[in-house]
Amino acid sequence: MLTRKRRTLQNVTPHRSAVESFRRADVLAQLGFIADSVEDLIDSSKAKRSNYLPWRVARIQYPRFMRTRLIEPLFSHSANRITAGVKLGASIILLTSNPRKRLAKVARFVQASTQIYQNTRAAGLGQDGADQALVIQQAGQLIASFSKPGSKMERSASLFVSGQCILSYFTSGYVKLISPVWRSGDSMVGITRTTSYGGADFNTLMVRYPAIRKVIAWSVIIGEISAPVVIFLPTPIRRIWQISMVAMHISIAAIMGLNRFMWAFASFLPILDDTIGQLWNKPGALPMLETGVKSRRSK
Repeated sequence: MLTRKRRTLQNVTPHRSAVESFRRADVLAQLGFIADSVEDLIDSSKAKRSNYLPWRVARIQYPRFMRTRLIEPLFSHSANRITAGVKLGASIILLTSNPRKRLAKVARFVQASTQIYQNTRAAGLGQDGADQALVIQQAGQLIASFSKPGSKMERSASLFVSGQCILSYFTSGYVKLISPVWRSGDSMVGITRTTSYGGADFNTLMVRYPAIRKVIAWSVIIGEISAPVVIFLPTPIRRIWQISMVAMHISIAAIMGLNRFMWAFASFLPILDDTIGQLWNKPGALPMLETGVKSRRSK
């Protein structure tokens, strides 16, 4: 009887845990896409007046046919506004509907198409890590939504998103670690001094108290560069790391105004948590590792 229950748990829980983790991640990611679309729609008048529109600069690096009068209207300010509205609608559908239903799958393709359009239009200008993180999450969700629960494709998507999460944090932490400005904490003064990412009150705090800015800088460095170690940590400690990362992104959103970072990188964590559980042969274990553990036990 116990054996039958155990087999049932092993057969059902992996599928359910992966589906649920992708759904939780998708909700967070869609909130990020909604914030992105709303920002594009609200800032449209400012962008129209700007002399540094991404397309005006980005088109220089594209082939000549991309700079013709026939192509120009496709990347105009009005076209970008329409695209932002379409992406907003697709994000709302994905946020409120079953991701495996036909409507959601169509919305997923529409959202991916709008993202490709905006990435082409911007060519990296004015974009940041949140844009890249959302694209990674979007790719993983696209694969998972068209995969059978528990299939190799779904597990591959889970491993891909988790690996990119760890790589993103680690590389960001490593770059900060080798930077003397970050190690001394002086980077916090420079960042908060700018009008784009700073504020007078917080900058005054960083200038007046060197110890505080150094603690903040090293907290970010340690939190990010320790991402690969999280795989080997017990669940309670891993939860503390996840909470600290979410707190960091909330602080960045509040202080620097990078609202999408909070949703984009927080969306990695449910999938990462489920993948680590799989790697350690907990409910949701990868079959290849589960088989290996069983064979070693039998010996």
